[in-house]
Amino acid sequence: MKKIFLLSALMFSLPFFASAQDYDFYVDMKNNDTEEGTQEKPFRTIQQAIEKANLQRPGARKIFINDGEYAGEISLGDSISLFGQSKEKTIIKAPDLSTLSLTGNNKLQDLTISGGLAAITINGTASIENCIIQDAKKKGIDLPEGSSLVKISNSQIINNGGKGLYVQKGRSVILNNNTVANNKGEGFDIRQNIFGSIFENDINSNAESGIEILSSASDVLIKNNKITKNLANGIANQSYPDMPDLGKIKIQENKITENGKYGVYCGAPSGGVKTKTFFSESILVEKNYNENNTGKPVSGACHFERQTTEFINNIYSNIGERLALQYAEQDSFYALETEIDRKIVSAQKISSEISKTSIFRKIFLGIERDKIQKLNDYNQEIFQLIDKLSSLSNKTEISTIKESSLALIDSARKEISAFDAIIKKSNRTNKIFFLPQIVTSLFH
Repeated sequence: MKKIFLLSALMFSLPFFASAQDYDFYVDMKNNDTEEGTQEKPFRTIQQAIEKANLQRPGARKIFINDGEYAGEISLGDSISLFGQSKEKTIIKAPDLSTLSLTGNNKLQDLTISGGLAAITINGTASIENCIIQDAKKKGIDLPEGSSLVKISNSQIINNGGKGLYVQKGRSVILNNNTVANNKGEGFDIRQNIFGSIFENDINSNAESGIEILSSASDVLIKNNKITKNLANGIANQSYPDMPDLGKIKIQENKITENGKYGVYCGAPSGGVKTKTFFSESILVEKNYNENNTGKPVSGACHFERQTTEFINNIYSNIGERLALQYAEQDSFYALETEIDRKIVSAQKISSEISKTSIFRKIFLGIERDKIQKLNDYNQEIFQLIDKLSSLSNKTEISTIKESSLALIDSARKEISAFDAIIKKSNRTNKIFFLPQIVTSLFH
């Protein structure tokens, strides 16, 4: 009996509330102490934190980086996010022929990303917020062909050796409140079959056009931007003979001034535009301040004089609202994923502590009843979050969210079952240890 009470005392001394350090990781290049990835004992390199984060559930992969310049080739796995202490002083410098690679469901915030062939390459869903992207040998940000949504906001894309941002076929983008300046190519280069909302950006002093876009099969809103002092056109609309589909390009309420060629240009770089109404059927230009450019406000090849009410009605769309809804649903999924996974991590910690005191995971003695109750509470909370995730999955039309939700729900239910088994076993056998206390309490 004495041994049992000693075991009980030991268990009373163990913590069972998981802190943020159970799933957040910290980096400080100036740390000279032991490296554990905690706030008190951070890793010295980002790569160490990434390796540790890769071992966690997707919703528990956040890395916080103190100020300093961190060099090296970095690739972020699924659902890993990086947060800097300050965007000017937390610097990630890529090797000359490398890039900071984002594979999917990633977030960058309050960082400077500098150097590399392309400073950042985004292959999946991502969000970049309040960052500086600069000094790449070629592109500042490269979005290879794909179908995922990327949001870039409140950031600076500056002084890159080629295009500021290159968006390739099939991608969806929200580009809001960015400064895109002094790049050696276009500010934004948007290819065909793109869904985009480009608004409230300052695009200036780039060596080519401020925005270049292939009009074919794209649905893009370009609204309320300041596009000025670019060496070529303010906005260049292009098409090629092998791209027959009409587009839905809406150029509205922009300030387009002091550009080296046209304010709004239409053309086919290799010749062979299909019909003289292609651009007038694909592009709507209205309510812009379009003055003081070297060329005319609008190039003759646009043929907007041929635009009919039918053309205009076909060009109109609610792409801005649709992308905002898609991003909101995407954000809701990641928030639920984070909450579910973090509660699972916390519950796993308690479950592990309970299991360590058991005999062959069958007999549980000397365990705090509060600890068992806390594990049960986590189970109930995870179950409630699953209900919310199921509701989101049923409402959304985004296939990737549906698929990810179903996978997460299945995984979480398995964890609930495992925790429930521990709760039942520990409740059943642990009562023996607390029986004297229970009997005594009946007489008080």
